[in-house]
Amino acid sequence: MENDVVVVVVPFVAQGHLNQLLHLSRLLAAYNLPVHIAGTTTHNRQAKLRIHGWNHNSNTNIHFHEFKTPEFESPPPNPNSSTKFPSHLIPSFKASSHLREPFAKLLATVSNTARRVVVIHDYLMSTAVQDVVSFPNVEAYVFHCASAFTTFSYMWEEKGRPCLDDVETYIPLTKIPILQDLIPPDFMEFIYSHVNCHEFNSGNIHDTCKVFEGDIFKGESRNIELPKGFEERIEGKGLVIGVNVGDWGLCGEVVTSSVIEETIRKLMDSDEGNEMRKRAKKIGENVRQSVEEGGVTSLEINAFVDHITRQ
Repeated sequence: MENDVVVVVVPFVAQGHLNQLLHLSRLLAAYNLPVHIAGTTTHNRQAKLRIHGWNHNSNTNIHFHEFKTPEFESPPPNPNSSTKFPSHLIPSFKASSHLREPFAKLLATVSNTARRVVVIHDYLMSTAVQDVVSFPNVEAYVFHCASAFTTFSYMWEEKGRPCLDDVETYIPLTKIPILQDLIPPDFMEFIYSHVNCHEFNSGNIHDTCKVFEGDIFKGESRNIELPKGFEERIEGKGLVIGVNVGDWGLCGEVVTSSVIEETIRKLMDSDEGNEMRKRAKKIGENVRQSVEEGGVTSLEINAFVDHITRQ
């Protein structure tokens, strides 16, 4: 029996990526769309065990496809490393590219039973899904699991950190450490190996909330938000609901207990902290309203579903 539109989700093999795409799968399945989640047996099991807020077994529209984990080196973590990046996991990250062949076989099967197949893949799984170009009824969308501000900052750095007209946006960005100072070269190389996704990318999905981040990426094309340069203002920059406990320039140093104590006192026992708590409460209310019917987040997901189910 032929399905109209089928969604295939391909998460990256790290918990912060698995969890978010599993929640997105749940949202899409609620629109009566069959959703197929492609991953390794190990990582699918981790995602199922760690999911919170709902029972994945209760949703018959979500189907897991489990592939064998490729062999890879598994070195122990280095407690004396000069960076806090989990470099010992990089071999497992790189091994994910070997899922290309089993994914292509799955796609061949699914594409024969649907009018359109929509592949939503983590940016770091681009090499594994590159065979989408072989199927005329398949279109692919890149999922960016980092905040829109973080994704924006990566793009800004890739362009050489150009000066922005919006000074209130530019100054906070300049305080972020250079990416190469935080991430080891071999992982940077792994990231750049996925740039070929631009060749078959039908659009970008950003894990964001306009209540927080506004319209960082602006564009009406294809009913989803696409990066159109850096003309894109950060409207959520005035939230002011947190207190710094460290300096980006000293991110390699341990924060002392006295600094933590002072920060907590400032947050819990000061006029400034009281105002922050009021703002946080208001933002919480706005976020809850945004996911209700007619809210901005609800309208965004509705627009995306309307787009991928178009005739």
